[in-house]
Amino acid sequence: SYLVLDSSFIRDMNDNPIYPIENGAALQALFFRTDSTGPALVKFDLDMDVGLVSLHFTETVNISSFLVDKLTLQASSSVGNLSLSQYILTGGNILTMDNSISVSFLILDYDLNLIRA
Repeated sequence: SYLVLDSSFIRDMNDNPIYPIENGAALQALFFRTDSTGPALVKFDLDMDVGLVSLHFTETVNISSFLVDKLTLQASSSVGNLSLSQYILTGGNILTMDNSISVSFLILDYDLNLIRA
C-alpha cells in the first residue's frame, strides 16, 4: 500500500505546509496487514407490521454481496427439523444502497403473508 498527499494535507505549528508526496514518488507503508476478519452480525431489528429488517454488523459489509434468500427466520434459537418453526426468505427489497455496518430491507409481501399465517 502506498500513500500520496499534497501540501494542503497538514501544517506544522508555525503554519508551514507539509512537503508533498506526489504520484510517481508515493511512500510505501512499512507495515501493511490485509483485512482477514469477516463481519459478524451483532443484532437485528424486525418490524412485522411493515416487514422491515435491519441487520447490524461489526464491520462494513459489501452491499452488492447481500443475498436476502440466504436468511432464515426462526421461532426460537433452536428449532430442530420443524419446518413450521422456521422460514427461509425468498427475497426482499434492499433499502441500503451503500456499503455500511447496517443493512435494511423489506421482506417480500409473499413471505410476510406466509410468516404471519
